[in-house]
Amino acid sequence: MNAVSKKPSARRRIREALVHQLRTIKKSGGYNYDVVDVHEVTPSMEQMKNFPSIVLVMGDEVTLSFDTNGATFRRVQKDLQVLLHCFLNTNDPADAQDAMIQDIERLIGEHFGLEHPDGQCTCFLAQIVRSRPFGLKVNKPSCGVTITLSIRYQQLREDPTVRA
Repeated sequence: MNAVSKKPSARRRIREALVHQLRTIKKSGGYNYDVVDVHEVTPSMEQMKNFPSIVLVMGDEVTLSFDTNGATFRRVQKDLQVLLHCFLNTNDPADAQDAMIQDIERLIGEHFGLEHPDGQCTCFLAQIVRSRPFGLKVNKPSCGVTITLSIRYQQLREDPTVRA
């Protein structure tokens, strides 16, 4: 019987760290908004009652490079795409969207490595790749912005081709 590792995957640690950090967006911390909800599963519009709310969608993960240097472990560099759907309820969508983009830019800029709730750094580079506003609707939420993040991180993996 194989023992299952209890250590969470890098992807899971990044997701947990992002949720943790997004919940720290508060006006008292100098941000434009007090983020009320961070969802890891997309709720229905009827379930979304508090604004601003952010829905986090983990995207594709790409291996960029790896290096063994003759060691039994290799350093693997990966890039993970993450979508943040930020839902706002306002009469001034353009200003609200800009303010939310500023908040996310500030959060990512201040947290070069995303801090996990256990206090450890989870990744070493997070940057905004693009942002796309979505517009005024009759139903709530009235507007928002989708922000694509690129999160680059490293992992050490055992290299089966190298013998100790």
